[in-house]
Amino acid sequence: DVDLAELVQSVLKNVEPLVAERQLQLHFAAEPGPLRVNTNRVMLRQALLNLLSHIARMAHHEPVLLRLGRRSSVAWIEILYHPLSPPDLGTPDQPYAVAAQLLETLGLDWQSSTTAEGESQIQIQVPLASRPSVLIIDDNQGLIRLFERYLQDQPYQLIGITDPNQALELVE
Repeated sequence: DVDLAELVQSVLKNVEPLVAERQLQLHFAAEPGPLRVNTNRVMLRQALLNLLSHIARMAHHEPVLLRLGRRSSVAWIEILYHPLSPPDLGTPDQPYAVAAQLLETLGLDWQSSTTAEGESQIQIQVPLASRPSVLIIDDNQGLIRLFERYLQDQPYQLIGITDPNQALELVE
C-alpha cells in the first residue's frame, strides 16, 4: 500500500537539481484526497525517476506538467512536456526503455503518445489499494472517534455508528 502523491513528491525532490540546472519549470497537481495504490514502491519510484530524469534532459524550455488523479479503480499519472525533438519509440534503446521495463514488470498499464499540439504525453495507470471496511458499533461516540484517529493511517475504511439497528442496514 503506497501513497502515490507522497511517492511522486519524493521523486520530484530528487530530480529538482536536474530540473533547476536545465532551467525548467515542473508543475505538479494532484486530485485532493489520498491516492493509495497497490504496487512495489521501490520499482515505481525508480521508473518515475528514470522518466523524469530523461524528460528533464529532453524537454524544451516550456513547463513540464505532472498530474495525478483517479478513475474508478485506478490512479493515473500523466506527464506532459514539449520535447526538443520527437522521441524515437521504435528503437530498442528508446528513451523510456528502463522505465518501460520496470512498469511492465510491475504489470502496470502505460503509454506514450504525442498530442495534437506536439507535446509528449506519458500516462501510467496504477491499481488503487482496496480498503477493507471495518464496522464499529458503540454507543460511545468518543470511542468511535478514538478508533478513527488510531486507524486513520491504516488501509481500512472505518464506519462508526452508535445505533445497533443501523448495523444490519449497513451490512446489507
